[in-house]
Amino acid sequence: MGLISFLSQTKSSEFKLTLEVIELQHIPLLNAKLKLNWKIKHAISTDDHVNNKGSTNYFALKDFKIKFNTIISSTISIPHHHHDQLIPSPLNLIINHQFINPLENKSQDTGLGSLILDLSQFINHNNTTITRRFLLNNSKTNATLKLAIKLEWIGGEPHYIPPPLGTGQLSTTTPT
Repeated sequence: MGLISFLSQTKSSEFKLTLEVIELQHIPLLNAKLKLNWKIKHAISTDDHVNNKGSTNYFALKDFKIKFNTIISSTISIPHHHHDQLIPSPLNLIINHQFINPLENKSQDTGLGSLILDLSQFINHNNTTITRRFLLNNSKTNATLKLAIKLEWIGGEPHYIPPPLGTGQLSTTTPT
């Protein structure tokens, strides 16, 4: 094995991602329909299927919130940095709002907000689910998205060090 091929080999760990999108709260709109789009950076194919991006159907707003109760499953392979540290593995979530344009009498989508999470921060060695509420970015509202995230090691390099779970995007609202 040459030096070039040795240097190009990277260690990685595979995880089963189970992401439950529970609800979106504090939406100051009336009669709105919203949907969630997602994109997972390090998703890999399993059984000729890659679940690296997708979207939900539109959900109607009720009492200023939406109960998504949607589960997203995927397999991800996260490469290692030096000394078995996992590199960032972004999960992009975008909330779109559908409204009827009265001038053109047709529906249009506009972004209500977005969220970018580093999935590698949610990995823990006892495979527990972490439930948190996050304040949407790029939003003119104080809407919060409640998620439950579980990452379970299923293959690849068994020795890895996840980064610490950050608190930068956590909402300070009282959980409900």
